[in-house]
Amino acid sequence: CANPLSAGFGVDHGASVALMLPHVVRFNGGASGAEYDGLVPGADAEALASRVEALRTTAGLPARLREIGIQRQALAGLARSATEEWTGQFNPRLVNQTEFLHLYNAAY
Repeated sequence: CANPLSAGFGVDHGASVALMLPHVVRFNGGASGAEYDGLVPGADAEALASRVEALRTTAGLPARLREIGIQRQALAGLARSATEEWTGQFNPRLVNQTEFLHLYNAAY
């Protein structure tokens, strides 16, 4: 989800990751298993997503796509671009253009 924001809109990659990661963590939820448990022992996906949001806030990074000037009509194009990224092949849960659009809408 982060690469299309960086490539298409010039958003710093770290800011893109920080903005989208909580939504991706929630989306992956139970599909992630031990990968998330190793990051925050005993915490579920919601607790991990909340922790990432808190860190993002502390760092002063944007929390919403609209805060960085992304228009709602751009979300479908972002979702299309995200499906072409090789990184989606390694997501713990299968993801397609519909799910990417859902993720971008959640971050809007």
